[in-house]
Amino acid sequence: MVVGLRMEEKIRDDFQLPIIDLLSSKSNRSATSKQIVKACEEYGFFKVINHGVPHHIITQMEEEAHKFFSKPLSEKQRAGPANPYGYGCKNIGLKGDMGEVEYLLLQTNPHFITSLLHNSNKYISQDSNNFRCAVIGYVEAVRELACEVLDLIGEGLGGAYPPSSHFTGLIRDVESDCVLRLNHYPPCDDVRIGFGEHTDPQMLTLLRSNGVEGLEISLEEGVWVPVKPHPESAFCVNVGDVLKVMTNERFVSVKHRVVMKSYKARRSMAYFAAPPLDATITCNSHSHNNPNPNPIYRSFTWGEYKKATYSCRLGDVTARLNHFKMPLSPLPLPED
Repeated sequence: MVVGLRMEEKIRDDFQLPIIDLLSSKSNRSATSKQIVKACEEYGFFKVINHGVPHHIITQMEEEAHKFFSKPLSEKQRAGPANPYGYGCKNIGLKGDMGEVEYLLLQTNPHFITSLLHNSNKYISQDSNNFRCAVIGYVEAVRELACEVLDLIGEGLGGAYPPSSHFTGLIRDVESDCVLRLNHYPPCDDVRIGFGEHTDPQMLTLLRSNGVEGLEISLEEGVWVPVKPHPESAFCVNVGDVLKVMTNERFVSVKHRVVMKSYKARRSMAYFAAPPLDATITCNSHSHNNPNPNPIYRSFTWGEYKKATYSCRLGDVTARLNHFKMPLSPLPLPED
């Protein structure tokens, strides 16, 4: 039995995402930045290795997530409902989307994490200090990785764009709206949608998983590409809608989903890098490499776009982006 899949879909298993070695940026930074920009232009997804996030930091966060999801459902539910932060089970967002997933969504502000643990203390962890330290340590490490990737993107885009520090400044801002989502997809004996097709609304996403397959991306309509969970040490990085807008669609933000068809549970940790709510998002079309000479989108704040995202269903990507598109110029009148 296949639950939630359309019969006309095709699976393409002959494609592998680019794997970019960040260690090479130490000796040839220009080449690495060009590799990343090319991957963002063509696929919107790539993997990074030698990323600098310590193994023990990753392991500690994975262990704390495993402890939480191993709790009885009734106990986990006391850390929810997700609105949007906190524990959620099967319900995704606020508009009725469903999936075979349970998750814990956290703001990455240390004050929020401390407050959440104070209010939901024993429901998240028997040792709230261990959980808090794991989250803060992991967030600090992946934020540095996100900033390194954004720096390389800024350098690779060239002088027509804002300096690379503009991208990282949005993420390092104390008011940044970055979030961390811990996911658990239970094992199943048939094929089910764990997390429905969508794009990420933020700037950039960094994803780690426990090596169980399930992530799929759509590089063309109706065709899905399974993402192999290798190399084991890699982070999967993808472009979000905001970065797509900021590059005036030079970069692509592609649909992706999680399909569960394994007797093993899939666990993942997704860090969503986002600017402050009041940050203005402006698209840049002044690049000789950009196929779009005119701005496609009007300026808007991240808070506006985030609100639009929560007002739409998970897969309504076109609808929420169209709301911010520049009006089409009227066609010239025919000459007499």
